[in-house]
Amino acid sequence: HGHAVISMAFSPDGRKLASIDQYGELRIWSAPKWDSLVLRPVTSRRINFQKIAFLSQDVLAASFPSTTDAADFRVALYDLSRPQIVTQILTTVHSDGVSALASSGRDQVWASADVTGNIYIWSGLPAPRSRHLRKGRTAQSFAFTPSGQLVVAATTLKNENVSGWESGLEIWDV
Repeated sequence: HGHAVISMAFSPDGRKLASIDQYGELRIWSAPKWDSLVLRPVTSRRINFQKIAFLSQDVLAASFPSTTDAADFRVALYDLSRPQIVTQILTTVHSDGVSALASSGRDQVWASADVTGNIYIWSGLPAPRSRHLRKGRTAQSFAFTPSGQLVVAATTLKNENVSGWESGLEIWDV
C-alpha cells in the first residue's frame, strides 16, 4: 500500500489477509509467500470509514464510497474462489461512511453500521438479505458470541450538554 492501512481481516483458515487503505485500495495477501493482488485500486478521495471482513473462507465484504454521491457508501462482496474474482454490490446504502463491519463466523450472519447510526444484520450467501436493527448511536465495532447468536456493538454518541462523548454497549439476539 502507498497510504495508511485502516482495516485488515484474516480469512478463517489464516491463509489470506485482506487490507484496505485510506484511499480505498483493497488488497488480498496469500500465504505462504504473502504475495498481494489488488482487488480495488486507489481512489482519488481519502476516506477513513472503510471496513472489511471475511464472511466465509472465500467471500470478503468491503465497504466503498459511491462514485456519484459523496455521502453514500455500499458494501461489496468479493468471491475469491473463482479465477476471475466476482464482485456483488449490495443494494443497502450506508450514510457518511461504514463505521463497523464484522462476521459472526457462523451461518453466514454479519453486521454493518454507518456513521449516522444505522445498524444492519445480514444473512445468507450468495444473495444476502439485510434487516435494519435501528438508528441511533454510532457503532464503532461489533463482536459476535462464539455461537453467533448475540452481537454486541460498542457505540458512541456526541453529547452537546456535557461537551463530550457518551459510549455504551448494545446487545442483540440475532
